[in-house]
Amino acid sequence: MPFTEHLEELRKRLFKCIGSIVGLGLISYIFSEKLLDFLTKPKPNPDVPLQILKPTGGFLIHIKVAFFAGIVFSIPVLIYQFWQFVAPGLFTKERKYIFPIILFSVICFVTGALFAYFIVIPLGLKFLLGFETESMIANWTIDEYISFITMLMIVFGVVFELPMVALFLGKIGIINHKIMSKYRRYALFGALVFGAVLTPPDFITQLALAIPLWILYEVSIVLVRIFGKKPSENDI
Repeated sequence: MPFTEHLEELRKRLFKCIGSIVGLGLISYIFSEKLLDFLTKPKPNPDVPLQILKPTGGFLIHIKVAFFAGIVFSIPVLIYQFWQFVAPGLFTKERKYIFPIILFSVICFVTGALFAYFIVIPLGLKFLLGFETESMIANWTIDEYISFITMLMIVFGVVFELPMVALFLGKIGIINHKIMSKYRRYALFGALVFGAVLTPPDFITQLALAIPLWILYEVSIVLVRIFGKKPSENDI
């Protein structure tokens, strides 16, 4: 496929992704009140209301929640469009793995987002709330709170895609379990750095991302070892 056709194909895929996010975001806006209730449930002090600091704050937070929901609900579409874009560059034998990978990629993302929602976020918020003193009381704004929650859910959703990415790369022969095992120590260091960069600056949430990432790396090694491309396999 010529380079110009690649660009045109990329444009079409991006347009479909953006259309999905916008469309599902508009639908989500109808249910933004319920989505807000869902996102505020992990708050450790439910009796203390979250603040709105500007006249347009209430409206904008509904827009933000709807946009976040549009992204999350579009994950199957985004993953599908990505794999459809790379499919022409794959061998026939490799293409048959696309749809199983799409399915399990969606499952991995949802698992990561729910892991953040039910485990990481409550622990992180309680830890941060523990720094309250008599002269320093936590008084969170709804905008900062929602940004904190949604950012962690998206980050964990993406991180939990690691086994699927590794499995695909192993299946087409780009990596193997020996290479992954060789760089295990570097992966551990990378997990710690990744956790420090992508999470809020508190030790609990950083470890809550770094530890699962390390576990996912080990799981990826096992998956690549079992299902990865064998030296005797020939491309068709």
